[in-house]
Order: sequence, then structure tokens, then C-alpha cells
Amino acid sequence: MADNDDEREWHTVEHSLTQFTVPKRYQNLSPFEYNSHDIVTYATDTNTGKKVTIRKVLKSFNSVARAHRTYRELKLRIHLNHLDAQVAQLYDVFTPEKDLNNFATLYLVENYVEYNLKEVIYSNVVVTEDHIKMVIYCLLRGLKV
Repeated sequence: MADNDDEREWHTVEHSLTQFTVPKRYQNLSPFEYNSHDIVTYATDTNTGKKVTIRKVLKSFNSVARAHRTYRELKLRIHLNHLDAQVAQLYDVFTPEKDLNNFATLYLVENYVEYNLKEVIYSNVVVTEDHIKMVIYCLLRGLKV
């Protein structure tokens, strides 16, 4: 994971409701998905050729409660970040702001997954005992130090 330094080149992708300012290595941003906590886009990492998910965390530091929530989520994602665990892999964390006084935007770059657990739970797919065992195994594997 990298911090913001002058060596990164940035580009801004405009969308009707927001803009993403990301390092140039992330190209072909689309489509955008919105919820109350963040905006998600998909991109290609030109350094690896892999498809990634980029999350723009909204209002990360507007209140103490939001700042705590953002910190907890980031800490948990870093702790669960094991390559052999089948949970979201955190590839990069960055902000386009150049100084601490202007720090307001936080981006998380993760591996792209076609389906997430929420989508599976709310789908019409029958979740078997084997599925539940696999999910629990993956979560526990992510906790292994």
C-alpha cells in the first residue's frame, strides 16, 4: 500500500454524481455503484493487468463516529489481507490530497469479485451447508496470523 507522493501521476474521471481522482495506473473506470457509505467503480490495473474494485469512501472524516468507522474498516481489511484467504484482498489505499489539512478523500483498491456475500445471501440461490462451511473457513483463514 502506498501513500500519496509526488511520484504518482493522477487522472480524474467525471461521473454525473461524483468524480474519481486516481493514479493513472487505474484505467477504464466503470460502472459506478452507490450506497450510503461509498461509491464503487471497477477498473483495470495497468501494472498487473487485473480487474480491480476501487471504493471511494464517502464522508470518512465528517464526524468522529464516521472517522472511527473508517479506521475500524481499514484496520480490519488490513488484518484480513491474506493472499490465500478467499476474502477481499486490499491492494492499495490512497488519497489524492497532498497535505494533511486537505485530507478528506480515501480510496481503497481491492481485488475484483464477481459476487459478494450479500448478493449471494439475497439471491434465489440455495445456500447449502457446504457453502456455509466454506464461508466460515474463509473468514477464519483470513484471521490466521
